[in-house]
Amino acid sequence: MTDGQIKTIPIKDYLKSRGIHPAKEYSGYGMYRSPFRDEDTPSLKVDYNRNLWFDFGSNEGGSIIDLVMKLEKCPFIEAIEHLKKFSLMPVKGEEHSFSFHRGPVADKEKTNGITLIEEKPLEHPKCIY
Repeated sequence: MTDGQIKTIPIKDYLKSRGIHPAKEYSGYGMYRSPFRDEDTPSLKVDYNRNLWFDFGSNEGGSIIDLVMKLEKCPFIEAIEHLKKFSLMPVKGEEHSFSFHRGPVADKEKTNGITLIEEKPLEHPKCIY
């Protein structure tokens, strides 16, 4: 597993495996209470689409590798090894969430969330000048 592949491990799944759940969820991201300090107001944002985190309380963020380095207080190499082991473990209680996505993008490019299903000319009279 390469570093690039490791960065695709969902941060949400990793945090869930550690018993850390979002306090609030929105479309595309979740707000968590920071695992780095005691707090009542969620200040750790996890962007599910970009798979990045940002802690507004400490002004730090990054990829899942950066998160593991900070949580485990370990160097880069140890974080990579930790994530390689994590990627082999099944996620307990894995939820099957509803999605409008019809399948994986064929060329694996990042998309804006919109998939063109069919292309055809405008037909409605109010849409035609």
